[in-house]
Amino acid sequence: MYISQNKQLNIYDCTLWRRTERLKSKRSEIPQLKNPCNNLPSHTDLEKAEIIADHLESQFTPNDFGDPNTEGTIEKSIREFKNEIRTSKFKKVQPSEIICFMKHIKINKDPGIDSITNKMLKNLSLKIILKLTEIFNHMLKFRHFPNCFKTARVLPILKPGPTNIVVTNSHQARREINPKLFNTCHKTQASHSSAIWVYPTTFHDPSAPYSCRAY
Repeated sequence: MYISQNKQLNIYDCTLWRRTERLKSKRSEIPQLKNPCNNLPSHTDLEKAEIIADHLESQFTPNDFGDPNTEGTIEKSIREFKNEIRTSKFKKVQPSEIICFMKHIKINKDPGIDSITNKMLKNLSLKIILKLTEIFNHMLKFRHFPNCFKTARVLPILKPGPTNIVVTNSHQARREINPKLFNTCHKTQASHSSAIWVYPTTFHDPSAPYSCRAY
């Protein structure tokens, strides 16, 4: 893999110079990850995965809003949403909204679980965009949000420094681009539709230098 990557380097798109600069730059040592329970170093990928999984499980707990009015508003919205008769009276998503969103996405972002890159989306045909519009409108109509849209891949990234406990490592939650696109369209339609839009809830560990947001 490393050899094949080097063969693709050239001077015209600056990839060769970027690789050279990376090799010349000084790298900080990253200490071995330790188990916070027994302070023993982890050696296998399974041990590291278990440590990170335990940390994320303890971290990802809903915050206390601290405001009974906000909690009451959310509970009331959910209750009314469940009892509401389905209706087609909502402002539909337009293909122009999707095209506008596509223009502003960055092509250098990594793909989500579906492995669809932003560069692929920027080159979608009109036929596919019309299909996406139809899917999003049906999601609004039937108040359905697929489980795959709620799934994110959390990537632990080791940070250089003397500390080697899991809470000091940063994590990136990568989601598919389609849920982000639907969220953008949904926010636009929220004022014209009776579909529920719950407040985003933040999961945050004060001892960790990151936070995650769930919708």
